[in-house]
Amino acid sequence: MENMQVSSPGKKIKKIRKEFNIKQQDLTGGEITRNLISMLENDKINLTFTTAKIIAQQLNKICKKRNSDFKITPEYLLESVDDQANKIALDFLNYLNNIDYNIPSDFKDKINQIQKFFMKHDIYENKFNIYKKIGDIFKENKLYYNAYSYYLKAFEHSSRLINNKVKIDLLISLSFCCGRINKYKKVLDFDKLALTYIDEMPENIHYAIRLNNSLAYKNLKYYDKALKELDFMSKTFKTPILREFEVLTLKGNCLKEKKHYTEAIKTHKTLLSIIDEHNIEKIFIIYCNIIEVYIELKDITNLKIYLNKCISLLKQYNEIEYKAYCAEIYNDMGLGYKELDELDMSKHFFYKAIKVGKEQRKLSPIISALNNLFKLLCEIEDDIEINNLKNAVLELISIDILSKNDDIILKLIKYYNEKGQKKK
Repeated sequence: MENMQVSSPGKKIKKIRKEFNIKQQDLTGGEITRNLISMLENDKINLTFTTAKIIAQQLNKICKKRNSDFKITPEYLLESVDDQANKIALDFLNYLNNIDYNIPSDFKDKINQIQKFFMKHDIYENKFNIYKKIGDIFKENKLYYNAYSYYLKAFEHSSRLINNKVKIDLLISLSFCCGRINKYKKVLDFDKLALTYIDEMPENIHYAIRLNNSLAYKNLKYYDKALKELDFMSKTFKTPILREFEVLTLKGNCLKEKKHYTEAIKTHKTLLSIIDEHNIEKIFIIYCNIIEVYIELKDITNLKIYLNKCISLLKQYNEIEYKAYCAEIYNDMGLGYKELDELDMSKHFFYKAIKVGKEQRKLSPIISALNNLFKLLCEIEDDIEINNLKNAVLELISIDILSKNDDIILKLIKYYNEKGQKKK
């Protein structure tokens, strides 16, 4: 893969001839003319197998007389520009396939190298495969902005592909990354495209796309559309495809946003009756969703009850090896304690949400916790903690989790301007 030079047959002949200081006449072998070799080297005519065989024999004969180990075949001389380009692309794909999802230090340089190569050679199928694989590697490493960028490059070269299964897989990957970087309208766009292949996708994939749509609608505040999608799912999919926890959780959250608080609490409490009592994380999620409703209602009594339920589960929860929704849970507990005016506990859980969100590279809970914490710190005028928050934000930007134009940046700029600390 280090040698990414591609040459026409004629240019290859000329390069070899110049390297060994051989005259055009010496390659004729008395069977072809020097003028023919000149035309070949200037790409004015195509190389035939017969001519390639003669030139290869003459080159090998001359090198042998000079005690050189160099040897060439007619097939090498005949290899087209596209064939050479595809070989280089396949070498690069092999390099990518051998990465065990720990990104090597030279990865960025290799990518730049292949991108420059692709600017000269339109080998669309290999472009697609390589860009998709790069996207997969970034996605596995939770570098979702990078993954989205390369999945998008793959998508640009997917129109000529025949395999719809591969297209569906790419669209789902694009949708997933868009969800992780809060591009919810893009989620809907890619899911809509994926659903054009509905007749060719397994039921579980169809279900996942519908769930993505519901979540995107909810995050875009299109709550009625989200509820309509969830209703469609409940009617269309049966167990084991239908995962009641996901559907009812999202339904309850949408109902809360529509201020249908009684129905929201009822939906979440229904889940408590069907969830396995040993599934600590799911129970924790339900408690936190109920907490969110009681915050909206300013129901301090019930808020305390459910926060205490959460605290009583914390020890068991912390013993779980992988906690998928840990950042979201800590953020909700931070909100709950803020409503109770227990600010130290509130800060504690917001910081935990940011820390875990960073480890899991989950953008939404990080942004929510940052904004909630910043608001709290401004209310108590804690300049030292705000400075620490600012440093945490800069770190999140430096490791490609937070975008440079996120709202929290603008809030910090405004804060320091109002304080007369423009240098900061």
